[in-house]
Amino acid sequence: MKLPPWVCLTLGAVSYGVLERLQRTQIDTKSEPLFSFATSLYAPMALGFFVFFAALSAVHRSRRSKLVDQQTGLDSLRHTPWKDFEVLVAEAFRRQGYTADYSLDTGPDGGVDILLKKAGCTALVQCKRWKEWSVGVSVVREMFGILHDRKADEVIIVTTGHFTADAEAFAKGKPVKLIDGSLLWEMVRQVQGECKAASVPPSNVQADSRLTDTPECPKCGGEMLYKEAKQGATAGSFFWSCSRFPQCRGNRSIVPEEKPTVVA
Repeated sequence: MKLPPWVCLTLGAVSYGVLERLQRTQIDTKSEPLFSFATSLYAPMALGFFVFFAALSAVHRSRRSKLVDQQTGLDSLRHTPWKDFEVLVAEAFRRQGYTADYSLDTGPDGGVDILLKKAGCTALVQCKRWKEWSVGVSVVREMFGILHDRKADEVIIVTTGHFTADAEAFAKGKPVKLIDGSLLWEMVRQVQGECKAASVPPSNVQADSRLTDTPECPKCGGEMLYKEAKQGATAGSFFWSCSRFPQCRGNRSIVPEEKPTVVA
C-alpha cells in the first residue's frame, strides 16, 4: 500500500504477461484441459491482485495528503487519532524531501515510529500525540540509546505537548531534535499546499528590488522565503523566513518603508 500506484500496476502487468506466456507455452491444452483451464486463471488473478493494491495505494496517498492539508492548528493535531498522527508526521517530513518509512499496523509500535532518510543520513522518529502532557527525560534517554544501537545519525521526538526542562537539557548538544506542539504546527503549516503558495510574493504586489533580492538567513546563511504572517499581532505583515525552518528559525522582518506597494 505504501508503494506508488504506478509501481503496483507495473508489477501487475509484468505478472500477467509472464503467467500468460507460461500458460500458453508450457501447458498442453489438449491432453490436460482441466489443468489448463485452472492455470489460465492465474494471470488475471495476479493482475487483479496488483490492481486492488494500486487502488488501496491511491486511497492511502490521498488520505495521508488530506491529513496534512486539512489541519487547522495545534488543537486539530491533538485530536488526530494516534495512528493517523504518525502518518501525518511522516507525510510532513516527506514533503520536506525525506524518504519516510512507517508501519501501517493497527497496534502501538513503541520505539521508532518513522524512519527518515535524506542525503545519506538516517533519522529515527518517535511520535507522542499527547494533549497536555510533557515528554520526560526518560523518553529522550531511551531514544538516544536506540540511536546508538541502530547506528543512526539523528533522533527526532515529535509531540503535540511539551518537553520537560530535564528532557531539553539532556538533548542539548546531542543528535536529538525535540519538536513540541508549537514547532510541529509551524512545520505542518509550512508544508501545507496553501502555505507553499504564500511563500511567493502575491501577483498584485509591485516588484521591489529589496524583495526580489532574497536575503541570507542571519543564523545559517541559507536561502530565505518571503511569507505573510497568518495569525497573532503581526497578522497580515510580511517577513523573510529561513527555508530550513523548523531546523533553523532564522527570520528577517520587513520594516514599514520596505513594505511592497499594492497595485490598485
